[in-house]
Amino acid sequence: MQLKETEDFIKAWSKLGVLAVECETSTLLLLSQLEGIKSGVALTVTDSPIRRQTHILDKALDRRVRDAFDKTIKLIFEAMVDLIRQQPL
Repeated sequence: MQLKETEDFIKAWSKLGVLAVECETSTLLLLSQLEGIKSGVALTVTDSPIRRQTHILDKALDRRVRDAFDKTIKLIFEAMVDLIRQQPL
């Protein structure tokens, strides 16, 4: 399995209780804040660097990940509809 995180990186952060790695959200949220744009994120866990496990290699996990993506997309859509309805006309 090819993950970007090194063993030393994983061990150091694991000792601090960190369970996940995320790469793009901080940039999105920072730029949104700088530009005064409301933003949010919904994340789905797909890989486990600590366990050296990725959904691509595990068909059962891959199915669970796809199900989680589907649920996440549905929740995002419902939240967006609710936010749009709350906007004054």
